[in-house]
Amino acid sequence: MKIEPFTSADIAHLPPLQPEGWLPVGPYYEFYVKASFCHPVKCLVDGRVVGIGCAIRHRSTGWLAHIIVAPDYRRQGIGTLITKWLMDFLINEFQFKTIHLAATPMGEPLYRQLGFRRISDYVFMRDGRLKDESHVQTVSFSRDLRDAALAMDMAASFEDRSQLLEPHWSEGRFVMNNGVLEGYYLPTLGEGYIVATRPEVGLSLMQLKHRNGGVAVVPEQNNVAMRHLKENGYIEYRRGTRMIYGEPLPWRPEMIFGRIGGNLG
Repeated sequence: MKIEPFTSADIAHLPPLQPEGWLPVGPYYEFYVKASFCHPVKCLVDGRVVGIGCAIRHRSTGWLAHIIVAPDYRRQGIGTLITKWLMDFLINEFQFKTIHLAATPMGEPLYRQLGFRRISDYVFMRDGRLKDESHVQTVSFSRDLRDAALAMDMAASFEDRSQLLEPHWSEGRFVMNNGVLEGYYLPTLGEGYIVATRPEVGLSLMQLKHRNGGVAVVPEQNNVAMRHLKENGYIEYRRGTRMIYGEPLPWRPEMIFGRIGGNLG
């Protein structure tokens, strides 16, 4: 078994690794290959791609994403090998002291063995619909909003994700109150990222996002969002575990009304 960089030529090898019930992994790896802050790898056995994974690098924190092993090669230590390689890469090459990931029930025991700790659940909810009764007005992006928008994301995540966010500002919707930014929705970023400083603003942006239904995923600590979804017919159908390795961060899940994704929080 050996670990090598994942390249665009390896996209063709992904279908046999596609986990049941997951969104197609091909588009994610197409993004990882192109993004300078992403470091995808593959595990080869006799020339066959039997496992994949990616390290995502923000300024001083990292995420591990889409660690997948071919069904006929599971329970042979390949998932552990890939995860440990990515951890060592972020720690040794960039001196990161904090690494996150979102675990499935299958993967969580492995990550616990490597020192990851549970800090939250992401709650997946569906079969409801939010009425578009927003009482706030949104505005389009302008460059003078950038610093405030980055600061709000930093307050919520305690991560510098400027490289990730930059391409998505132009499609965002922003809520202002007396010249102060109070929240925004980035529909093109992952699952549709929503962050807000006031619950009323977060709920209004959720109504914009979910006026036609769709799956909602929020941190379990955001009781306001959870209650609002349940009151409008949403039903919890599964959870994903947010885990951390190393130094904890003072993130604020109550500000997050729609996560980016399992690969980025």
